[in-house]
Amino acid sequence: AHHAEIAAFGGIFLLLVFLNFLFDDEKDTHWFQWLESRLSSLASVPAMSVFIALIALLLMISAVDGDTKLVVTLAGIWGIVVYLGVKVLGHILEGSQSDDDEEKVAGTSSGKSNIVKAGIGGFLYLEVLDASFSFDGVIGAFAITNDVVVIMLGLAIGAMFVRSMTIY
Repeated sequence: AHHAEIAAFGGIFLLLVFLNFLFDDEKDTHWFQWLESRLSSLASVPAMSVFIALIALLLMISAVDGDTKLVVTLAGIWGIVVYLGVKVLGHILEGSQSDDDEEKVAGTSSGKSNIVKAGIGGFLYLEVLDASFSFDGVIGAFAITNDVVVIMLGLAIGAMFVRSMTIY
């Protein structure tokens, strides 16, 4: 069916999440100390994670049949675009929150409008992150089985488990 497109989109998206985790020099916890110490010099190069993801996409394209090369290419590019869109949205929302903090210090802020802006911005950012993590679960489910009913049951059980943890 559409396994190649889903794998290309999700694979590139999750590869970018992983690479940006490895290249994050501001984090306190290092899970892969030996790998992260070797890759720390690459972290200073702008867009290194996107460069590596594009190379991975080229390798994926060479591994698929001729009739699916175009859809795999487009799905991989969309994976990069969606990841970068999430990053841009995060920076925009972080920038508006830091602007609000500067206005509060200067004393020129109107309290209600800043609260509304911060609330809407925080809500939108959390929704994008939630969608990203939900997509991660679907990609993982397709790696196990192609049966949509089994995937739906697994995702429903997972959602109920998470809900039970957050409610109680």
